[in-house]
Amino acid sequence: MSEIKITALSEPHDLGEGPIWIEKDKALMYVDAFQGIVHRHFPDTGRHQTLCIEKEAGFRCVSIVIPVEGEPDLYIVTVGRCVGTVRWPVSSADQLTVKANLLHVTDDHYPLNHFNDGKCDPRGRLWAGTKGHESSPGICEMERGTLFRLDSQLELTHSGVDKVSISNGMAWSEDRKTFYYIDSPLQLIYAFNYDDDEGKIMQYSIFEDFPNTNEISKFWQKMLSNSNKGGYFWCFIRLKQVICIDPRKEGDILCTIEMPCSNITSVTFGGPNYSTLYVTTAFRYLKDEERKATPEAGCTLAVTGLGVQGSPPISFKADSGKLKEKLNKN
Repeated sequence: MSEIKITALSEPHDLGEGPIWIEKDKALMYVDAFQGIVHRHFPDTGRHQTLCIEKEAGFRCVSIVIPVEGEPDLYIVTVGRCVGTVRWPVSSADQLTVKANLLHVTDDHYPLNHFNDGKCDPRGRLWAGTKGHESSPGICEMERGTLFRLDSQLELTHSGVDKVSISNGMAWSEDRKTFYYIDSPLQLIYAFNYDDDEGKIMQYSIFEDFPNTNEISKFWQKMLSNSNKGGYFWCFIRLKQVICIDPRKEGDILCTIEMPCSNITSVTFGGPNYSTLYVTTAFRYLKDEERKATPEAGCTLAVTGLGVQGSPPISFKADSGKLKEKLNKN
């Protein structure tokens, strides 16, 4: 591993989340969730665009943004407990406000719920989970969330996983037989048996000692990006670290990256050869004195010199006819 360098790419955000690299634009996209803003940063030029998405069902929270394969500038987004689409060409003004085209509204029985995290499986189906109402920063109503699946026909179905507190990091094993999923407040990492053909999850086990360090396991975990050395990168909301673990070896820690701030929220690989680890952070949960001590809190960070490469993100794959039908209705 060469010398690691950490660079701030943005001003501090309330709650940076959901980073994803858009290869065709050579840009990093991420959200400032509770502000309802999607950011698009171009590392090569320093250009920075923002897309403010209007409230849906009374909520501004935007937590997930995923490109749609074969549809330039079209993205699946979640706004509150709603799933929709937005178009956002690079040629747009650097500051723009739009309204999402709604596809689905979820969790009618818990109207204060909102989506928290999501990722596409290897076949391009979107898995997205909700969380309970956050009555104060970091405190949410427990067991109110559900894990959903959006398929190529744009049908949203219940995955069979409910009573979730905070749906968080998701990843699939290289052989597509295991789905990793985190419910953060419970400090549990689930490993579900996964049917790649059907997009179904079945029996699960729990990595109770994964990773196998008591100090780390006390903190909320957030999955990850696959690296070319077989590891998964995790970040911890209460710890100034990102670690790489090997799930094939009972969570052996392959490397640890010391970060300049706590409240690390998510990670993804991008840049040339997917060799840059992009890290989102938050200042939302910090006291004033903590913010002063760690001015980088809330910034989006680029970590270079790791000596590894990540996997390209999976875009959402929609049936073109069904997508056209849905978009025309809106």
